Amino acid sequence: MAEKRGSETSAGKGTGDAEGRALDDLGERIRRAQLSHQEPEKKLAPTGTSADMRVAMRLSSEFVGGVLVGAGLGWGLDKIFGWHPIGLIVFLGLGTAAGVVNVIRATRELDAQRKGKDQ
Repeated sequence: MAEKRGSETSAGKGTGDAEGRALDDLGERIRRAQLSHQEPEKKLAPTGTSADMRVAMRLSSEFVGGVLVGAGLGWGLDKIFGWHPIGLIVFLGLGTAAGVVNVIRATRELDAQRKGKDQ
């Protein structure tokens, strides 16, 4: 039914051109409004470089190393002194804290190196 009405309008009274221009004008205004409301593109840091992978491996090994050393010390002290689970729990917590501190320290080092290269 809509097709019939549209064909009668465009063929019949000559209003098809006016309606077509009005629709084209409306479409153009909508397109301009959409373009003006788009968010600007966010510039992302380049990814996938070997330097990025090196940084990721370093930070993860710093953290995991701290946790494993703490767990190993706690387990060893549990075996030696018979403290069973206390040493493991305490030193696992200390190892986790040491891992976080190592990651923060390494991140600051890397940041200082990058700032030195930029200047």
